Amino acid sequence: MSDDVFADAAAPTVFSDDGILAFFKSTLPQTWFYATRAGRIAMDGDKYRLVLVRNRKRGAGGLETKGGMLATQINLAPVIGTVDDERAWTEAIKRNSPFVPPGVERLTLRPLGLRNGRMTIAGLEGLVENPGAYRDVPIGVQTSLPITLPLTADGADTAWGILGTPAGFPVTVRFDYDCDFLYPKAHYKITAETQKVYDYFSVNAKARASYFGLVGAQADLDLVRSELIGSGAVTIEWLARPEGFDDSRIAQLQKTILDAFAKSALDLMVADVVPDHEAPAPEGFFGGVSVRLKDFHEVEKLNLSGEFKQNDMRTQTFSFSFSFAQLRNLDRSQYGVDITGDNVIPVTLNLGKDPIHVQKYLMQYGYRKLDGSFHGTSAEGTGANGLLLQGVVQWDPREPQPPKTEIQFGVDYERLDWEDFSTLTERANGPSGVMHVFTPGTYIRKIAVLSDLLKAEPGELASFEWRTVFAPNPPGTRPNPPKDYSGGVLYDGAGIQAPPDKFAIEFPYNNEVADGAKFEWEVVLIKNDGTVLHHKETKPLKDVSTVLASRSRLKPMLQAPPTAVVRAREAFALRRTPTGPAPENEA
Repeated sequence: MSDDVFADAAAPTVFSDDGILAFFKSTLPQTWFYATRAGRIAMDGDKYRLVLVRNRKRGAGGLETKGGMLATQINLAPVIGTVDDERAWTEAIKRNSPFVPPGVERLTLRPLGLRNGRMTIAGLEGLVENPGAYRDVPIGVQTSLPITLPLTADGADTAWGILGTPAGFPVTVRFDYDCDFLYPKAHYKITAETQKVYDYFSVNAKARASYFGLVGAQADLDLVRSELIGSGAVTIEWLARPEGFDDSRIAQLQKTILDAFAKSALDLMVADVVPDHEAPAPEGFFGGVSVRLKDFHEVEKLNLSGEFKQNDMRTQTFSFSFSFAQLRNLDRSQYGVDITGDNVIPVTLNLGKDPIHVQKYLMQYGYRKLDGSFHGTSAEGTGANGLLLQGVVQWDPREPQPPKTEIQFGVDYERLDWEDFSTLTERANGPSGVMHVFTPGTYIRKIAVLSDLLKAEPGELASFEWRTVFAPNPPGTRPNPPKDYSGGVLYDGAGIQAPPDKFAIEFPYNNEVADGAKFEWEVVLIKNDGTVLHHKETKPLKDVSTVLASRSRLKPMLQAPPTAVVRAREAFALRRTPTGPAPENEA
């Protein structure tokens, strides 16, 4: 589906009957978005894609655990509904929302467009060396996310003791994504008392958890909204209502505003999302959680109030979770591996699924002998399936243990205009063994462009251009220098009533040198009287997830572009009209 469709903030979020899905009205007639509220573990046939490895060696008292690995993949792609599913989802939306016209038997349902994913793993104390390293980790967007945790010696033994029991691992993964909402033009103030907001959520456990995953009993969001207002925690003052909105539509919009407020406040107040053993796990969804708040002294100075005026397009956060606690009673013979030889160390390869962008993976891993020859093995996988492989590096017991493992890794992208990526690295042979993880979403940048350039006057011409400026790749990585990507869009002015525009830019990059990469964009508007306005920005690539191409930011150009430049823009840029297609991901 085209990216130029927004979630419509005029309609509040509703849920499926089982609570697994959240539904968002779109700006297209009879079309709704949906998003899952829990992660699902990836499968290999009827087996979970998960392995627990212990690295054990002989010691004075027998075998001693040196470290280990816990590796899995979590499916993040939206579920694909059958015809019967979509009818059931339509009925749930009709029961809970007044925004479905009479007589509609089946809505058009599409996945909610998410981007700029981040991951936080909680419950790692006593399992890994540095639990704080797993907070707010960029993950991008892909079908399945590879997670590999290097365990300490005690952590490996603790996890081994849990494997196969009814307890489940006490670990939760929280996912946060950006998504875009279109708000009707209005002017209002939100006045919030931080103490009262904190007090409300501190005693309403189900309410606060429902913004991050599944809970034992679905929170009544209408009750949450009314109590936030009724308690005096939040006040909304309308200074200018949206044109054509009666009291009933204002009430619906206010629900969305309160939901967005509550989520943004909780994002600042939540300490951890942790497993909830009483929460449901329907149909393979592993998202049952509870939420711990920070101490009040950590948040008491937060200013949660704000004024909103003439701001049509807003980026908000959508969150859900995956709970390892629901992985209970796993067969240790299927999911546990003990590596015990003195001349062998475990190697764990974990490559995420991404059939949209990745065609295949190629790998070779092993070690260099003293004579310089390479001794190892190879593996490969497809983007459609990804790969989780537990292997070993083994050397002649008469030789010394090699200090490092050499890994040669390559990605063959689906798009022909994207340069493939390959790298040669050396990993220290540590107590946990050796791991190689490739998260496709962190090597593919997706940037949302939100634009009001279509609202230019009829006859006026606007353009949006972008380009990357990549830093050189490190030695052993190809291509070097990397290819830069660019593209552009041309807009024919359609007047103030034209809808805002939205599209996505995607391109591959090497996140290992992202600190040195830049993203540039420029907007030019040629008015009917010949005046030329423009705006240009250059930012570090790592800081750019959304670009706002707004006419309000344009300033007069000191020197107008020559006619040849304007014609060149017309030649290369995809033309946009109010009903035109979203651009392909130009690169």
